[in-house]
Amino acid sequence: KQWYQRRVRGLTLQTREQHIKRNKATSNICTAQALLANMAAMYAVYHGAEGLRSIAEKVHFSTCIVAEGARRAGHHIEDGAFFDTLKIKIRSEQAFQDALVNAEIRQINIRIYNDEPNTIGISLDETVTSEDLDDLLFVLGAPSSTNLWQQFKPRDGGILRTKFERTSEYLTHPTFKKYHSEHQLIRYIRELEKKDVALVHSM
Repeated sequence: KQWYQRRVRGLTLQTREQHIKRNKATSNICTAQALLANMAAMYAVYHGAEGLRSIAEKVHFSTCIVAEGARRAGHHIEDGAFFDTLKIKIRSEQAFQDALVNAEIRQINIRIYNDEPNTIGISLDETVTSEDLDDLLFVLGAPSSTNLWQQFKPRDGGILRTKFERTSEYLTHPTFKKYHSEHQLIRYIRELEKKDVALVHSM
């Protein structure tokens, strides 16, 4: 039930089970791709332009905090501008080995560039918490995120105030401004579902 006691439907999307040979499964592949497209579309509908911008700012700012911590620990941030992914050249072989050990201690998966010595990759998303940031900074041998939150000022590398920052409007259709609660979104998806021609209705 909703918070005001009206009953609502729950709608689940999933791919079909595979009962045919893989090389003949083009319809299933199309279904799987359509599911991903629907998930991306509904994610945008649910959050809207302001929500997506808020998520992006959180992800980017968290990445900037990790980048600043890495610099203060003596490491080098490679590849210029970044959004949510860092390529970090660790300052020494010993520090690199320490980072690997620390990552295992905190159970964090990091990318290791086998063709580039002492280089790791880290990617963040909207699920990252302050505790996760502290763990990542611990891996890098950097100060805690509490100190960095208080002292951080944007530096080179982030995309804010660069040519990569988007300034044009996006998600301007009214649909992206209406359905920002779970029950509203489920009802919207249900309305879309009723417009579709399904076998149960057409045969």
